[in-house]
Amino acid sequence: MSQYRSTLRKLDLRLPLDLDNEHLSARNIRGLVSLRLQSCCLVTGEGLKTLNSTVNAELEELALINYDVIKREPGLLTTLGQSLRELRKLDLSYNEMLRDKELVSMLVSCKNLVDLNLRGCRRLMGATLLSMFKSCKLLETIDIKQCCRIEADNVEFFLLNSSRL
Repeated sequence: MSQYRSTLRKLDLRLPLDLDNEHLSARNIRGLVSLRLQSCCLVTGEGLKTLNSTVNAELEELALINYDVIKREPGLLTTLGQSLRELRKLDLSYNEMLRDKELVSMLVSCKNLVDLNLRGCRRLMGATLLSMFKSCKLLETIDIKQCCRIEADNVEFFLLNSSRL
């Protein structure tokens, strides 16, 4: 990627078992609006932060699907959220170890979110919905299927008070 000179708008990497931080260290990626990483177990938080420092002002979509670095590096989502102010779509699906505290601290900074996928994040609870209600006023789509710790009354409150959904 460091030799790639064209305008790259979307990068979608699914199950690249040998992808690591060095592969994402391209300094010339400008204009990237969508980054999707699925099961990229060798890309650490440092690799994401390095890439983020290159594209942070323009990134509109971020997907970290089944990304175990989230559980190994507390504070990663908070850091990303603080620099991804234009983020509109966020997919953190199947991060089974993701907890409310980590996600809530990210959502506070992500005021432009319209689409949020948390499917399969089994440890999330009602605090996540409360944070979304307070911070994500533009939210139109949310997937919380298989988030078994979020109770029905939390969902009902969220739906009744979120007119854009």
